[in-house]
Amino acid sequence: MFKDLFCYLKGVEKDQKYWLALGNKQFVNKGGAFVAKAEKAYNKIKDLTEESDSFYLG
Repeated sequence: MFKDLFCYLKGVEKDQKYWLALGNKQFVNKGGAFVAKAEKAYNKIKDLTEESDSFYLG
């Protein structure tokens, strides 16, 4: 499930001016700084399976 989430987040348009939060529709994360962080997280977990013993991102 996390792999799918981070895969989606790393693929969003980095140059988009802003995003709206679900529910309260506040403007969030201007500039898309989370895209690079999502890509980094995805790269760490992309090869893990549900049977993997190691799930430490630190």
